[in-house]
Amino acid sequence: WVACRYPDDDERRVVEAIAGLHGIGPERVVLGCGSSEVLRLCDAAFLGPGRKLVAAEPTFEAVLQYAKVTRADAVQVPLDAAFRHDLGAMGAACDASTGLVYVCNPNNPTGTIVSGKELEAFVARVPSSTVVLVDEAYHHFVEDPGYRSMADLLERYPNLVVARTFSKIYGMAGMRLGYGISSLANAEALRAQAAWGNT
Repeated sequence: WVACRYPDDDERRVVEAIAGLHGIGPERVVLGCGSSEVLRLCDAAFLGPGRKLVAAEPTFEAVLQYAKVTRADAVQVPLDAAFRHDLGAMGAACDASTGLVYVCNPNNPTGTIVSGKELEAFVARVPSSTVVLVDEAYHHFVEDPGYRSMADLLERYPNLVVARTFSKIYGMAGMRLGYGISSLANAEALRAQAAWGNT
């Protein structure tokens, strides 16, 4: 009985609920057709010819596939010996041309994590002009006490974007609903790239 209606009111309620969960204004929440679309929005907003994407190898491949469309240069940094993101090498790969760094934490397909302290130090180290996209699709499954969501650090690091999805923990993969949270400026940049009625 709701399929005949546009989802505007439902989208607003979802955005307000997510904003409340994270203690931010609703204007800093961007909905996506799954979190995969949020990854695509980041590529579209922050990459292009002459811009660089830095990501681990292996990691969730969507952000790398979308980067091809923007004609960005993708730099893939091998995981370390423990199959974790090599944040030192990823940081060294960043320069003034780096538009986006992608960290999937926990990583897909390895399931490994980097600790909250390691990841915060990394975000502090990369150029402030580089957007750091942290994909927390598997956030709810982490039991390691050293893990920390980067959502808590948005105020300190305006170049941070955190992506989450309802596909995993809520078993809603076919519903295609995800979201990104970020600074207001980055949220506006993402929204400008989104399809109309994308959820």
